[in-house]
Amino acid sequence: PAHRSGLYAEGSWHPRAYMELLVASGRVFGKSWAARRAMGIPIFLLTLLLTWKAATAVMRERGAGPLAPALAVFLLCTSPFAIKGSVHMDIDNSLLTAGCMALTWACVAGETWTMPRRAALAGVVFGLALWAKLTTPLAVLAGVFAYEVALRRPRRAVVFVTAAGAIGAALFLCTWYAYCSAKGIDWRVPIRYTFGALVAQSSRAGAGAGAGLAGHVRVVVRVLLWFSPFLATLALAGAAGAVWRLLKRPASSVRGLLACISLAIFLGYLVVGRVVYGFPKYHFPALPLFCVLAADLAVDWLTRGPGRARGLLAIPCTLALAFAIHVTWVGDLLYQTDYRLKEARATSEEEFRQEA
Repeated sequence: PAHRSGLYAEGSWHPRAYMELLVASGRVFGKSWAARRAMGIPIFLLTLLLTWKAATAVMRERGAGPLAPALAVFLLCTSPFAIKGSVHMDIDNSLLTAGCMALTWACVAGETWTMPRRAALAGVVFGLALWAKLTTPLAVLAGVFAYEVALRRPRRAVVFVTAAGAIGAALFLCTWYAYCSAKGIDWRVPIRYTFGALVAQSSRAGAGAGAGLAGHVRVVVRVLLWFSPFLATLALAGAAGAVWRLLKRPASSVRGLLACISLAIFLGYLVVGRVVYGFPKYHFPALPLFCVLAADLAVDWLTRGPGRARGLLAIPCTLALAFAIHVTWVGDLLYQTDYRLKEARATSEEEFRQEA
């Protein structure tokens, strides 16, 4: 539909910050594929810095040593998913991830500020993050909303998200409208496209090729295989524990805030967006937060004595259960890409050669 409506020709499916960076990079470093892919490396370094700052805030709450945040950075640096994403030419795994981490850090840094200052900071960063994409920054705010509600501060949740959202939306719309006027682009195109895509994907979430339990399990397994089942298990266990503590004994916690934001992104895109040819690019912004939560849980286990290590039994048990479910309902554990599409193409090419 996007091709037929001319959106592809305009190059305006999403706000064009990433496209402008590509153009600027091409003017400086050339237009080779290597140069274009290399643009993701400095963006990934910025993401690493923001990951370090988020991990530092979490480890400070725990009273861990100054080098403890390095574990989160190490997990992110060595993740095949992160390495692939850092040089993959796409918005979600580069500029959008850095923008969402910046927005997350703005919410963390402003946790002890007055409401107007915190909302203003988050609103400005939210408006800038929208220049990358209109979807995932909303998931970050949804995670902050859930965090405030878990702390039994529903009024604060509504006021903060509304104020930050309004400031960010106003900043984005004003700058985007000015940019589109200068470029001769219809400023409504990305908004219509994003809204239409969300509605269409939500309506198809339980239908089509992915219908049924096997289809949903296949999506989850593809995501977990890219994240690494071990990292994802640690991170989800840490996130679940943080949310449980918030609900059981509400108290401000950076760990709890990161858990709510990461779950909002991770779980939201299991329903909307899902995977693209087996690659979970929409989930990529949750990866740095997962690394922080996994590192935090590992530090917790390692600093509480041998008795705490019994919690490690949860990891092989979870993985064994996941493996059993996958073998029972899905099939091939390494079913990474949409082989049906490849098989259809190969079959059609073979039939074409036979007819020729």
